[in-house]
Amino acid sequence: MNDQKYDVLDSEESAIVDAVENGEYIAEKNPSKRIGELQAAAAATVKKKPITVRIQEQDIQKIRSIAYQKGVPYQTLVSSVIHQFAHGDLVERS
Repeated sequence: MNDQKYDVLDSEESAIVDAVENGEYIAEKNPSKRIGELQAAAAATVKKKPITVRIQEQDIQKIRSIAYQKGVPYQTLVSSVIHQFAHGDLVERS
């Protein structure tokens, strides 16, 4: 690397800087197309589907209270619990 300091770069970033400085970096020929591909891939990984669930009023009140204590919207809390359950991160109490 040259005289500039890159104190905050990780190893991957340092490798990119080295490649650019050594003339080894090859720029994307069609960056707009590549950006579109990456945006589509990102959107596909975080796509959310709205659902309707009927929940008892008292349960909703408890969920809202817990969400308020945690400082998050209650729908975010519900989504997080469902996500954890779907991935096996929630376990039943014995």
